[in-house]
Amino acid sequence: MLEITPDDDMAEASLANALHHLDENEEAIVHHRRSVELDPEYAPHFFNYANTLYDMGENEEALKYYEKAYAIDPELKEAEEIISTLKTGS
Repeated sequence: MLEITPDDDMAEASLANALHHLDENEEAIVHHRRSVELDPEYAPHFFNYANTLYDMGENEEALKYYEKAYAIDPELKEAEEIISTLKTGS
């Protein structure tokens, strides 16, 4: 898909999420960054990027992306909960 439409943020995000589920997180990060670059107003791109970072133990960096996702879309209650957890450490 990316060969046909290299600027497709949803294709980048889908590939990133698939790679994350395969535990190929370093490669997933590359595609998460690209999806965010292509559509910096779509909160789920930031949220999914944060999830990958969080699962990698990169909590400080993940927090930044959860906060960006929540700032774009305050309806993302799961992001709000994770932000609270990361800030309080519980």
